[in-house]
Amino acid sequence: MTRVSSLDHVPTVGFAQVTGCEKTCTSLSGIQLHLYNFIDFVVGSLLLFFGVYLYTKLGSEAFLDPDMAWLDWLCTLLGILMLLQSMMSFCGVTSVNMRYCISPSYYIGMVVCLLCIITGALFFACKSTVYAYINTQGDMIGLSGNEIHELKSW
Repeated sequence: MTRVSSLDHVPTVGFAQVTGCEKTCTSLSGIQLHLYNFIDFVVGSLLLFFGVYLYTKLGSEAFLDPDMAWLDWLCTLLGILMLLQSMMSFCGVTSVNMRYCISPSYYIGMVVCLLCIITGALFFACKSTVYAYINTQGDMIGLSGNEIHELKSW
């Protein structure tokens, strides 16, 4: 007597179809990783540019003034860390020989996340202090009334 299993009548999916789906999912996740790395690279470049712009516009004494130094240093530090994180992640994703870059990229990403949360909280908490500094020192640091208004609107 032969025993009939309930699985005998279930149609099976061919191996090629599963592999094709797996390759599609893998390539989509690779494209998404490259897209996220590109976005991190652009944002990091903009933050670094903003930090350098603040340094050239406000001068080196603003980088030592405690009222504004936190903004300058955090923007510059976040820009450098985001650039480093995106480049390490890109190297780790594209090259098999550089897979070791993924782990430091992950830890740098966590530091960037923590710094972004701290920066956002500082922006909300110190908004009046920054406005007061800009109102009193705006002429001295070379900002026009239009630039001060534009800065406040951002």
